[in-house]
Amino acid sequence: FGRRYVQKDDEIVITWLEHHANIVPWQLLCSEKGARLRVAPVDDSGQVILEEYEKLNPRTTLQHGGLSVVYATPNSTTRWRVESLFQKEPVTIDWIAGFRETDVLVDVGANVGMYSVWAAKTRGVRVFAFEPESQNFALLNRNILMNGLGPRVSAYCIALSDVAGL
Repeated sequence: FGRRYVQKDDEIVITWLEHHANIVPWQLLCSEKGARLRVAPVDDSGQVILEEYEKLNPRTTLQHGGLSVVYATPNSTTRWRVESLFQKEPVTIDWIAGFRETDVLVDVGANVGMYSVWAAKTRGVRVFAFEPESQNFALLNRNILMNGLGPRVSAYCIALSDVAGL
C-alpha cells in the first residue's frame, strides 16, 4: 500500500500507542519516499486529542502540469477521495480540463472541494462552491486556503435546490 500511494512530502500520522512493529515500517517508508512521520497526541485514556491532531494538518498533494494541488486528508475517506480523484469521475475531470480561465464553475454539493479546488488551481477558473454540511464545509475552506485560492473560490455553507422553500 505505502509504496504505491505514499509520495514525497506526504504525511503519515500515527500515535505513540502504536507497537514498534508498526512504527518501524512507516519510518522506513517515509525515509524511502521523502514523506514525514507525524505523531498524533493522545490523552491518558488513549483517545486522540482532536484539537492537537488538527494542528498536524495531514494533507496529500497531487501534481499536474507543474502545479501542486494540496488537499487536507484528516481521515481515510478524504485520503481515498484524493487518491481516486481521476478514477472516480473521469468524465468530470475531462470536462474540467476543457475549461477556459474566463469560465465560472458553480459546484453544488461541493463536499470538501475536490473538483472546485482542482478546477480553480489547474484551469484558473472562478468557482462558487456550495456545501451545507459543516465538517465538509470546514475542509472545503481549508483546501481553498492551502492552495491560495481565496480570491478565485467563494464557498458558501448553504444547500441549494430547484424547489422553493425550506
